[in-house]
Amino acid sequence: MTEPNANTVSVPQVSSRSTRARTWIRRRRNAILSSAVRGTAYGIGAGAGGLLFWWIRDLI
Repeated sequence: MTEPNANTVSVPQVSSRSTRARTWIRRRRNAILSSAVRGTAYGIGAGAGGLLFWWIRDLI
């Protein structure tokens, strides 16, 4: 059996901020995309509703 080398100290790799951000985005890609699609749909619906009420008010 071999004994671990007592002189070797393992140093954890420090990742850069951009690497951590890419990892975070990669893990949460589906949630981010679904939120973006939902937000776009709400925005389009709110805009269409606003235009509809503006058109109705303009007719009266």
